[in-house]
Amino acid sequence: MNKLSLHCQAMPGWTGSWLSQSGARWIKLIDPPEQRPQDFPAGVNIVGRTYLPDGESTEMVRKGKQGALEWFTTWLPFYKSRPYIQVWESTNEPVPPWDIHLMQRLRYFTAELSTLMAGEGLKLVGFNLSVGWPYLLTFDDPAPRARLLGPAVQVLHDNGHYIGLHEYSAPTMQTAQGAYCLRYRNTVREWREAGYQVPRIFIGECGIDGGVVGRPKTGWKTFATEAEYADQLRWYDAEITKDDDVEAAFVFTAGPNQDWMDFEATESLAIALTQPTHQKQNSLKARRRT
Repeated sequence: MNKLSLHCQAMPGWTGSWLSQSGARWIKLIDPPEQRPQDFPAGVNIVGRTYLPDGESTEMVRKGKQGALEWFTTWLPFYKSRPYIQVWESTNEPVPPWDIHLMQRLRYFTAELSTLMAGEGLKLVGFNLSVGWPYLLTFDDPAPRARLLGPAVQVLHDNGHYIGLHEYSAPTMQTAQGAYCLRYRNTVREWREAGYQVPRIFIGECGIDGGVVGRPKTGWKTFATEAEYADQLRWYDAEITKDDDVEAAFVFTAGPNQDWMDFEATESLAIALTQPTHQKQNSLKARRRT
């Protein structure tokens, strides 16, 4: 494993030992506890996300700069009480990306929040856009959203922050490469061609999600065996490792609530991510037989 790690809705008891064995450098926690988990290795960095219902967070984004101040004021005590967290995400999948007006407000929101966080010495992951967004010129969008967000991209870069993107596909992670998984390469290219400096990227969620083929709330358990899914995740890890732009990517999700059990990153799956690919194992066995 190189850059792949876990997204945790809750923290299963095996999380700390897995971090020690896997060599993962990052992990993502939802509503992290006030104290750093004692069994987390010292060298592991943490991305924290605070949960707010989608409607409330979208309303903050809709207010632009004023909404950024509201977000910052709401969560600053939480951030300050958890100094062991290296980076904090802003709103999660914040706006319907087809709403150009709201995307513009997201630009103002993110730029302002970036500056507020920097003033407190805190690191931010901005945007955290859902799979397949922003729209790109390369996908024949009549109103490309990637460049629309460009000024906020530059502010994030200048303040030493990060960008968050989500990448899923189905029925496999390799399906429609560039449009879904590995889309970040096209997004980064467009921002750079438009003259913006792009900060490093966290893939805040990744995996198989049937939502891209009209089957929402279906995850890897619907489309693959555990061994097949582990192979796809190792493929993805190998690809993102080629790109210095990507800091880390988080498999959705360990410790899921009932809504997301089909996506569960189980202990056995997490352990499998540290092993050679299933295909390579079979190839080695075949060679031994001959």
